[in-house]
Amino acid sequence: MKNIFITLFTVFFLLSCSDNDNDNNDNSNETQSYLPLNNGKYWVYDTQTSNAAGRDSLYIANDTLIEGKSYKKFKTKNTPTGFYSGALSGNGIRQEGSKLLVSGGTSVILSEEFPISLAVNDFVLFDANATAGSILSTKSGMLEQPVDDIYTIKIEYGMSSMAQQDRPTYTTPDGTTYTNVKVVTITLNIKITAIVTVDTFTIPIEIMPAQDALVSTQYYAEGVGAIRVVTDIDYELIDTSSLNINVTVPESGSEHQEEVLIDYN
Repeated sequence: MKNIFITLFTVFFLLSCSDNDNDNNDNSNETQSYLPLNNGKYWVYDTQTSNAAGRDSLYIANDTLIEGKSYKKFKTKNTPTGFYSGALSGNGIRQEGSKLLVSGGTSVILSEEFPISLAVNDFVLFDANATAGSILSTKSGMLEQPVDDIYTIKIEYGMSSMAQQDRPTYTTPDGTTYTNVKVVTITLNIKITAIVTVDTFTIPIEIMPAQDALVSTQYYAEGVGAIRVVTDIDYELIDTSSLNINVTVPESGSEHQEEVLIDYN
């Protein structure tokens, strides 16, 4: 279940526009950034989930142009195991003042029978000047996908990023202490409705009430980047056994994941 909603969340971080790669532009201000955007920068994370462990190497590969704006393209050395590295890999980030902006798009797979494509432009992932409790960015939308001749799945989603309380010092689970740490929480809320067609009538059946299906809390240290990411995926559909429809979305999912920085250049 974890991979389903990790994939779902990454839709907000991925390229949907045509881009051109260029390795010559490197004008980020590393000392003022909570995610230094210099080509060749890398971060290595230990990942722990409810039933697996892994290690991700995330790095900035090159510059890329998206709609005439310069972004840093993130990649991973191997297929990522963690949510954070998976969300950024292959996508573009740029800094504008105190903000980190993400643009992109990807395919989403709730189930093998139900692929979706989504995109976003300049979603605010982080703002160094934001006060605790302030909303940094929001995005909402709706998708419909026919499943068979009987019904259509409609997904209504909303995502927000919110600044949390700053930490003068913060110690990660491996015992490393960082200073000037800022925290942001990103929440993905989802509602799923089955629209059933009977003769000439359509009947909406709510199979998943609106709920925060994914909450990711990210800790950023000045001049370093994300030092810890805690992600919880939790959702549940209603009992559809009496509805006489074959719902292809998994009935429930629950996952806790930790990603801790162990090395960076």
